[in-house]
Amino acid sequence: TAMPLHRRCAPQQAILALETSILQNFIVSNRRGVFVYKDESSSVFFMRLNWHKITDAEDTEQNPHIIELLVHGCDKPGPSITDQLVCLLRRKLLTLTLDALSSLLKKNPWFNLLGSDLAFIKDFSNESRELLDHTTALPDSTRVYLLPPYVQDPLILLLMFRQNICGSTFIQQLHHDACSDEAETVEVDEAHGQIEKLRFNKLPDFQFYFNSSPSQLDPNYQPLTTLTEKGREYSRRAGSGIAIINVQLLHGTDSECQILIGKKSELINKKMRASKSDISLLPIDSHENHKQFKIRVEIINTTVDIDIIHKWVKLSLTQVLAAWSIERHLESSRLGLICNDEDGYYVHEGVYKKLKSINKLVPGLQALQDMILIAAQLPHPAIAHSQKKMMIRSTMLANVTLEMLTKLSSIIQTVNKRKVFDGITVVRFTSKQQASLVNIIKDHKSKNNSARVEISGKGKLLKDKPTDSPEYTAMLVLNGGGSQKSHYDWSHHLFFKSVSVQISTQQESSSFSQVMSRIMNEKPSMFQRNLVVILIISRSSQTLMTYNANPQLRAKIELAFNDVFQEAGKVEERRRDVLQSRSIRHISFLPNDSIKHQSVAKETPADTPQKSVEAKPAKDEAIVKRGPTRRIPRPTAMLRPTLIGKSVEGAAMQAVTANRLRASSRPSMTQRSISSTGKKKHISVEKSKDKNLPRERRISASQKKSREPTKDATSIARSSVPQASLLKTYRAFISLLKDGSDSFMSQRRLTQSALQRLAHMFFMSSKEKGSNLISTRLISTCYSNFLGHGSIQLLQCDSQVAINKSFLDHLTKRWGAKLFVPFSGALPQFLYLKKELLTTSTRSAVILMEISMPWESFYNSFIFCYKAWLINSTDKSKVDALARKPFPSFGSIEREAAVKEAVASDFIGQLNLEQELFDFACLRVLRMKRGKKLGEKNPATLPFLKSIISRFCTESQANLPSPGYMLQRRFIALSTFLDGYMLSSCRKEILLDHMLSRFKTYNLLPCIGSGDSFCFTGKIEVGDFLVHYFIAWHESVELSLDVFVLCVMKGQCVNGYMIKEGSPYAERISDVVVYSAMSTVQDIITNASKNIRKMHLWRQFGEKYSTHLALKATLAELRMFSFHVDILMVDSGLKALLCDELNELQLSWRDVFSAITLSPSFSHCITFDESEESGCVVYFKEEDVFLDFALDENRRVRHAEILAREEFNYGDSSNASECIAVRSAVKKFTMFLLQWMWNDCEVGL
Repeated sequence: TAMPLHRRCAPQQAILALETSILQNFIVSNRRGVFVYKDESSSVFFMRLNWHKITDAEDTEQNPHIIELLVHGCDKPGPSITDQLVCLLRRKLLTLTLDALSSLLKKNPWFNLLGSDLAFIKDFSNESRELLDHTTALPDSTRVYLLPPYVQDPLILLLMFRQNICGSTFIQQLHHDACSDEAETVEVDEAHGQIEKLRFNKLPDFQFYFNSSPSQLDPNYQPLTTLTEKGREYSRRAGSGIAIINVQLLHGTDSECQILIGKKSELINKKMRASKSDISLLPIDSHENHKQFKIRVEIINTTVDIDIIHKWVKLSLTQVLAAWSIERHLESSRLGLICNDEDGYYVHEGVYKKLKSINKLVPGLQALQDMILIAAQLPHPAIAHSQKKMMIRSTMLANVTLEMLTKLSSIIQTVNKRKVFDGITVVRFTSKQQASLVNIIKDHKSKNNSARVEISGKGKLLKDKPTDSPEYTAMLVLNGGGSQKSHYDWSHHLFFKSVSVQISTQQESSSFSQVMSRIMNEKPSMFQRNLVVILIISRSSQTLMTYNANPQLRAKIELAFNDVFQEAGKVEERRRDVLQSRSIRHISFLPNDSIKHQSVAKETPADTPQKSVEAKPAKDEAIVKRGPTRRIPRPTAMLRPTLIGKSVEGAAMQAVTANRLRASSRPSMTQRSISSTGKKKHISVEKSKDKNLPRERRISASQKKSREPTKDATSIARSSVPQASLLKTYRAFISLLKDGSDSFMSQRRLTQSALQRLAHMFFMSSKEKGSNLISTRLISTCYSNFLGHGSIQLLQCDSQVAINKSFLDHLTKRWGAKLFVPFSGALPQFLYLKKELLTTSTRSAVILMEISMPWESFYNSFIFCYKAWLINSTDKSKVDALARKPFPSFGSIEREAAVKEAVASDFIGQLNLEQELFDFACLRVLRMKRGKKLGEKNPATLPFLKSIISRFCTESQANLPSPGYMLQRRFIALSTFLDGYMLSSCRKEILLDHMLSRFKTYNLLPCIGSGDSFCFTGKIEVGDFLVHYFIAWHESVELSLDVFVLCVMKGQCVNGYMIKEGSPYAERISDVVVYSAMSTVQDIITNASKNIRKMHLWRQFGEKYSTHLALKATLAELRMFSFHVDILMVDSGLKALLCDELNELQLSWRDVFSAITLSPSFSHCITFDESEESGCVVYFKEEDVFLDFALDENRRVRHAEILAREEFNYGDSSNASECIAVRSAVKKFTMFLLQWMWNDCEVGL
């Protein structure tokens, strides 16, 4: 078998590549170049590869070599060698040639390809399909885009496109020998020595090539790469290979047209704001005729993904269109051609007044901002947008603006770095004073050199008040050619310095390039590029927009922007801290009406002596009020024990008794509180009370009378509710200590074992009697180890307490915890959850979590907060029962404590509230899928989905450790897959009513909601994933859908890659899931539009038939959307009547169809008689079906069918309603036809 070899491949290298790849498994180890193969019939063959040169190959473009596969054997080779093996070898040779061309173009992107190279690339797809034996259709290689109507001079746009796309390093201009053979005819109309019009016999087309191996940039053509993140993504997804891209400019259907050089349109100049449609391309059909300019993109593919290349080219065209619009807008603004005639366009009157006021001073400023913002989202390589949401005082805005403008001027200009650049335009806007042009300078007369704001030209001083809320907008525009006033060249700051006419390394310029070079010399302003920096500073947001700034300059400006506002944020934060420290001095844990006398007595010694002297009577008065607990004066003589006999032990016991008596007379605060509840201490207090009785008698009656009201007031204060509950809790703890052990009461501080015993008794008592809030907070804050805390902002749409309770139940179930303090009714201020970690026969470790969900008015949502403590408890009764066991060592106790601490810390570390909130929200969405009525407890599904996706964007979901769901939001325009009547039938009201009435047909369910918040949901299975999709109308874009995709992951990862069957490329699972859901939605909408159109046609030709219809197109649609059933399959007896090929019956079908309307069963008959096709469509109103008859040129029936609405399986014995309707219609038609034949025969007789 002979296989031709392309001239770009050396024969020795090609044979080596074939032997080491395809024939590697059949090699004979001891014979070089010999291969052995045993086919399916057990026949053995020896094979060799050889090459030879064609003797008559004189042309250098021909393929001079041929590779032969020599097969030796006793039998004839089978198809496994002659077909399959040869196919593999030829495919490998195609790949080798393609790699050789790719390597050649990578080394020299300006290499002139030969005609054979172009022929190889153009025929690559056909040869590959022949070798693979594929019958599937190739993807669409041609797409047409319509330019906006204001583009009247698109030649500069094409030059900018070539400069932009060639700067990506993957796509370069194509050079080949055929370029010089094609003569371009360019006619020039001159006026006053300058070119005004150009006429092209053939509009200029640009040829490029895509190479998966990038080349180096030409610094003389475009020094900076234009490859964005989107472009890098396209380069990775495009695959390997080469593709030729033909970009051609069209104008209507004429092959000849004229272009006015520098013609401007007033369409965009009259708009106050610019929309996305103004600077976007419109994909259209190649057969549509428009008076506007069109761009036709044709791709000749080899092995790359043609859809990705089309998206890449469209992205570059959109980038260039945005940049071209900005440049023309700046030129119109500079020439004073912008006139805003819009009135009443904006719904909000305040916004309209603001825009009108600003555009009156700086025409086109708002439209320029809109175009930069829209282009930054593409993305665009030379456009950047950054925004900060920071609260700044109104009085500080002028200072911050001056600081930013000063830094911007120091970056732009090399001289006078401390002075604000003169070319910066600053606009100040307030709702009261409207917009005004101002100058911001530094006021050296002020103490802190603050900013001074003056109106330009008037010198009037403006001062920002706290209630003004001003907004400063600063704009800097620099021309690449330099300013005439400063004579300074700004081109080194620009990303695109100018519009390049031709590539510098091109040896011969075409006639088109020569004409464009002449236009460039005559009108250099058309080819210049500008630099724009816009800064918008207000109280709540700060925005920076840059256009055509090189990466180094842009990085410096963004760094200065971040530094200035970061420092301003720190200043504002320090100011707020100072204000808070002045307003909030102390936040106490106890209520406000707690005992204040002790705190006053403790704080007074730290004050001045004057204050201490004044506070002393209050202290004495408090002691007098307490009676028995009053302090006794220190004795002057030491109490000596009286010795009992001569016993040393008796003397020691007596000394101890005396010391106890002395201690009881002067108790400390802690011992006084503990002793007040004990029996022995109570007796000592009674004794001290008896001793103090004579001293109280010396108090006068007037003093007693003056002190009685104070005593009553104190008693009332003590009986207040918060202090009474606190006292009750305190006594409950004392009772626990007494019940635990008497030794606890004699200790000044509780040991670790006492705390563990106290915790065990607390939990035991809480099971029996319950627990209150104060006791739980006291046991957690005072007798446990603090683990950590955390908080999270809940969704803003969840403003009901019931939802928060559901979220708490979800967390309790997920964490395996229990509600410690039960409640009923509304949620209390604090909740407690108990999580048991480790439990043994004697010891247990419990995590106690304090939960609070306060409402934060600033965020307009609830805040979920938690604090966690680790509590170790010990059951002493079981410890005493197991006392026979040896006492555990100190090391084992430490290890046990370390294990508990590690387990508790691990549990706290895994509390990811962000993930739990996201999973809970997605779980709620799945529960809300069923169609329930809208109520307070059942919020609408669509607003809830929007709230989730705004709270958890794609980046936030990617940061979650192991989420259980994936939620994505996509937009789909109906015009991308529908057109004509199909698109017009999908208006919002029509489509909504149709899907509500027939949602089961599309396997959908209506979700909770009404009006604009209504949506539908369905589900599909993608691999091992269950995917739910939600379909709703887009809130702002007409004929567009908002699609939410919710994937249930069940512990699997969607960030991995998978390979589809039949595809050589790996795809991300998340992309496959979203693509499958979007394809399903597209199929549902397509089927719905077909059904709506079918129902419309059915009514149009059935019940509401009118003779003024366009029959040909609409009847074709009716047949296309209907289900066809052959009449002969229903009643085979009609074959003799309908299939009368010899015309023995001599039936006049025209007369039959004319008389059929006389039958009451058939309401009307639609006949059509054309040169191409003739026939009749009869409507059977009883069963709502059509009978379709087509006649041939001899006016005989060619075929007869029944048109039904829905598809069904017909059977003769089936009792389905559709089958009965079809049989009834055929029966009635048969009876009519026989009756008509009988009547016709009588007339003939």
